[in-house]
Amino acid sequence: MSVMQINISFQLLDIKMTKLNSKYLKSSPDNKVVYLSGASFNSIAKSRSEIQKLKNLINKNNKVIIFKNVVEKNIIKTIEKNRNRILKSKPFFFKTYLGSDDLYIFNKENKKSHVKGYFKKIELYPWNKKNKKTYNSLKKIINLKCKMDSLSFNLQKKMSFFDKKKFIKLQLNHYPFKKGFLNKHIDGIHKKILVLHIGMNNKLHKNIKGGLIFHFNDKKINIDKYLGLGDVAIFNPIVPHEVTPPDTRDGRWSLLVSSGYFGKTKGTKLQSKQLN
Repeated sequence: MSVMQINISFQLLDIKMTKLNSKYLKSSPDNKVVYLSGASFNSIAKSRSEIQKLKNLINKNNKVIIFKNVVEKNIIKTIEKNRNRILKSKPFFFKTYLGSDDLYIFNKENKKSHVKGYFKKIELYPWNKKNKKTYNSLKKIINLKCKMDSLSFNLQKKMSFFDKKKFIKLQLNHYPFKKGFLNKHIDGIHKKILVLHIGMNNKLHKNIKGGLIFHFNDKKINIDKYLGLGDVAIFNPIVPHEVTPPDTRDGRWSLLVSSGYFGKTKGTKLQSKQLN
């Protein structure tokens, strides 16, 4: 599939001309991936009506929205430095609870996993003070996530992003060269959510084969062909998706802004279901 962009048809979206759709840039040839300018991110994020229209595009029209050049490169570099520091430690699995340390695991096709895969995962939690700067640097993206999912937290402190029932989490995933994968699955089976995915690839590879694949009925879309460094993709993870083995030497890194929900006992409620 070519990444050559074409003008989007507003009739196809079946919505009136508004501030939101007047800021459309281009769409992918399949009309499932829609680009918006990075400049429009802030204005849309401040408007409830525009956020609702954005949600309708994602949930009702099955679109993946990509805002271009939202996160500055220096912020990405700082996150990468912290990531590399964590990677020097030994992976260890535990059930997440309020107050727990950040999680770092290496899933090598663990049979106990609800969704089978081969990947490294780091989860940075908002209650850990060492993550305060990272959360603060991404606050405009996290705030949009909270607005889109109608999340509010029962704590007096600003930017706490957690309470006794739920929390925002920053999730870094690495899929090694030719080995990494995550089977086809859906997310949001306990609580419907939207995921904000921050691009960490230095440049786009139009001929890339592996990556994040969405299944829109009989159509497969590789999001990694469109998501560049600092771009923000927003999608509904109830759309079936998978990660196929990357063909780039450094493998595939992703940074997700997602959310979790605490269970009655230690650990979080299951949100994912494998489809094959």
